[in-house]
Amino acid sequence: MKKRFLALLLALTLVFSLMPAALAVGPDVPTGVTAPSGVTAPTAPSSPSSPSAPSSPTEPSSVYTVTFQLHTDTDVWIQPAVVSVSTEGTTVLDVFRQVLAANGYTCDYDANNSYLRAVTAPDGTKVAEFSKGQNSGWLYRVNGDIPDVAMNAFQLEDGDEIEVFFTADYMQVPGMVLPFTDVSWDHWAYTAIKRMYTRNLMVGVDDKTFAPGLTLTRAMLAVILYARAGEPAVTAENKFSDVPTGQWYTNAVIWAAENGIVAGCGDGTFRPDAAVTRAQAAVMLCGFAAFSGDDVTARADLSAFGDAADVPSWAQAELQWTVARQLIVGRDGKLLAPNDAVTRAEMASILSAYIRK
Repeated sequence: MKKRFLALLLALTLVFSLMPAALAVGPDVPTGVTAPSGVTAPTAPSSPSSPSAPSSPTEPSSVYTVTFQLHTDTDVWIQPAVVSVSTEGTTVLDVFRQVLAANGYTCDYDANNSYLRAVTAPDGTKVAEFSKGQNSGWLYRVNGDIPDVAMNAFQLEDGDEIEVFFTADYMQVPGMVLPFTDVSWDHWAYTAIKRMYTRNLMVGVDDKTFAPGLTLTRAMLAVILYARAGEPAVTAENKFSDVPTGQWYTNAVIWAAENGIVAGCGDGTFRPDAAVTRAQAAVMLCGFAAFSGDDVTARADLSAFGDAADVPSWAQAELQWTVARQLIVGRDGKLLAPNDAVTRAEMASILSAYIRK
């Protein structure tokens, strides 16, 4: 019996030694697939192998997308289309030229003076500035706003929407010219105020006056945020004794309280005419961002500001978020001034940065 067993064992050893390499490969090469010539097929490990080292993290993509469209005052030339661009310093002019070339258009762009003279369609139709009067010409918008810089200076961000268009009268283009006599083009908040005005989020105190240095009230900020939300229907009960029915701010305040954006003053009042402090503005804007589904977890170190110790405990996290998002950068970059009243120009700047980012 022992001899038979030894004979059988010897026979099996001989059979396995003669098996083709294709049938003796380890688990990394599928059965029936011959290993490449000159490459030794791996053998199965005799014991469980230790986990392999994690692969290096994938480099973040260097490409993002923007939307581009081109039209005259009468015709759509290029329908809105998604364009992939490089992230490093890509400008509106870069995308403009890229899309024109891809669609057979050409342009005459004055690089020295940074403006677009004319665009020519594939069929030879040319539309040039002044061709329909002294106020006619080419303009562009990004995300609905008309920037105050030339196409070759506006650097794009992921998701931006570009519209290049011809107008017969730039004076009639919404957002091109502000109607306010107290906000000149060189005002530090001019672009922000124009963005708020164009989006109907902030209006003047009258037809010709914006009052950029005027203190913003709690009611004013509630109305701005309510407008940004699209002025949804209000169904909640008014819980504030000093917010009468039918005022210009009534629905906004009730809506803001219902959605956790404002909480009142702790005594059943809202104090609509009270000035908004910079800390209060941060709390209200952070509450609005959370309501809108934005990430409000970012936190910045406030110790670099000389008055960081003055930040109220109830506004600490919210001010850290606004600074982290670069919505509030401090007065002169050194002071948060959390308990100072915020002006209309400052609030326009904060909201403009929030919308852009």
